[in-house]
Amino acid sequence: MAFLPVQWQTVIERARVVRGSLSTAQMFSLGGVFVAVVGLLIGSTWYVNRTEYRVLFTEMNADEASKVVDRLKADDVQYQLADGGRSVLVPEAAIDSLRLTFAGEGLPTSGRIGFEIFDKVAFGQTEFLEHVNYRRALEGELARTISTLSEVQSARVHIAMAKESLFGAREQPAKASVVLTLKGSRPLPNASAHAVTSLVAAAVEGLGAEQVVIVDSFGRALARGATGADDGPLGGAELDRQARYERDIGTRVVALLEPVVGVDRVRVNVTARLHAASEEQTKEEYDPTTVLRSRQLVIDGGSGSTAQGIAGARANLPPAVQPDGTPAPPVVPPATVTPGTILTKSSDLSNYEVSKTVTHTIRPRGELSRLSVAVIVDDMRQTLTAQDGTVSTTHKPREPAEMQKLQ
Repeated sequence: MAFLPVQWQTVIERARVVRGSLSTAQMFSLGGVFVAVVGLLIGSTWYVNRTEYRVLFTEMNADEASKVVDRLKADDVQYQLADGGRSVLVPEAAIDSLRLTFAGEGLPTSGRIGFEIFDKVAFGQTEFLEHVNYRRALEGELARTISTLSEVQSARVHIAMAKESLFGAREQPAKASVVLTLKGSRPLPNASAHAVTSLVAAAVEGLGAEQVVIVDSFGRALARGATGADDGPLGGAELDRQARYERDIGTRVVALLEPVVGVDRVRVNVTARLHAASEEQTKEEYDPTTVLRSRQLVIDGGSGSTAQGIAGARANLPPAVQPDGTPAPPVVPPATVTPGTILTKSSDLSNYEVSKTVTHTIRPRGELSRLSVAVIVDDMRQTLTAQDGTVSTTHKPREPAEMQKLQ
């Protein structure tokens, strides 16, 4: 150790002396303490200089996550993936600038921020900003939960929190609107729409199910809330019933034709039209053929004499005056008496039976009004074997008579 300085040589010599004076157990203990101190120093250095990662976007689909990652690679920004590639984490120092950059480019459209927004709260944050962040976090968490449904591809939730007031007339209840992007063109089943309504209503304080409005990306109202009308277009229940009816008819037609034309050689398209409004009708009918129910005939008769003379007021007038002023003698016509006169009075009352039929019909909306069924069957296939053993298949159109039988 001649190449070492004198000071280091002195330290090494003293270490050898100390080592010689220690037992084996003491040596192991001293070595453990040394290793622990070195490890603590290394860990502290790493902890102080480590890069803190925060969630940039989450709940993204694969396409948009790929675009975000490509953009980060182009800018040489370190990132981490989580949740199976649906969440992207970046260094905390760059998260604000990156969000502004991606917002200007319109990316992503499916990512939502949840309660991780409260992972780090800035000092001196106002109560209003906390309220806004809580609403944003609640909307994001609800959108994530709704997106887990098998029928839903993505969801967007908007919440208007309740406003309390000392005056009851000025209080405003909480309201929520949900926009769903469904998988395919089929409407959301009525049961799932009710489930989403109950989920949102239960997650927001003071929100009733009647204040939740749900629409899909096609503009169809799945839950109308308190302003919904029952006499509008078909609702979720009727549309679900229509879809089930069409599927049932199509399955039956396929089951009838496949034994004849072959398996997987028939295609059926069923379109059912349901009444969009309820109908109420009252009808009264009278029977034109009447039946005599009862008849009452009353006849009164008798015999006697009747006096005849001047009838009316003339018989009661005073006698006329002659020209000389003397009264003229009264004119007394001869009275005639008709003996043996018969007096008769009759009354005839007939009652006829008149029948009336009153029909009151109520047709609920959703009743089948039209059904169209289109069926396509494959041509007949013939398998031909050539002399060299080659097998070929030819198609032959079906005869009109056979098509008529299938119809």
